[in-house]
Amino acid sequence: MNPSISIIIPAYNEAHRIGHTLNILKVYGENNPHIKEIIVVNDGSTDDTETVVTSYKNIFPLLRFVSYEVNQGKGYAILEGMKIARAEYVLFTDADLSAPIEALELLLKETVGHDVVIGSRKVSGHTTQYEQPFSRRILSTLGMWVRSFFLVKSIKDTQCGFKLYAQRVLPYLIKKSTIRGFSFDMEFLVIAQENNFSITEVGIPWDHHGFGNFHPVRSIIPMLRDMFRIKRQQLSGLYTDHIR
Repeated sequence: MNPSISIIIPAYNEAHRIGHTLNILKVYGENNPHIKEIIVVNDGSTDDTETVVTSYKNIFPLLRFVSYEVNQGKGYAILEGMKIARAEYVLFTDADLSAPIEALELLLKETVGHDVVIGSRKVSGHTTQYEQPFSRRILSTLGMWVRSFFLVKSIKDTQCGFKLYAQRVLPYLIKKSTIRGFSFDMEFLVIAQENNFSITEVGIPWDHHGFGNFHPVRSIIPMLRDMFRIKRQQLSGLYTDHIR
């Protein structure tokens, strides 16, 4: 039997596509009883994201909605969803569903014996319908080498927006994470590794839908800065805790 799942979707100015995504998730949730809830976190959008999501309130019983007025960053939004998630495992995925929601079934096969299951574009089993631009692939490869050497050992794809965390990992992430922007993925994984949680990667289908709110070139310096910050905090012992 599959564990129960909470799905978290961070949304910043996603009015143009969040309705389509919710239609897909509504059908998926209705046909998969292990889906306990769909949590959309409106990260201070300035468009009609809130209006679109709340319009589903009466027709989508699994839907839960968190909203705040000032944009705080993707990492912050996911943490806000994690704080209220009630299922045994929590999946976070992007609002564009670049990874089809059906890929969750691939991750669920690895939950026995693993606390964190990463959807990956870098391991066997990965398929791509539409490739990322060449510049993005080069930056991704360089970033992977740096991250693997500098921060997260033996993890090939830290940035894929499709990850499954056991409920027991969440208190560590909520208590210890400090990165609120796009580098939060790396910090989450460092926290999990520092506290000896089991992590595995699973190749998934991926369909690149554009950069969304992420701009790879403009993000290089902030991400490098975040990496040094994470490494400094890792060496200081900030991420190690004995909650269990």
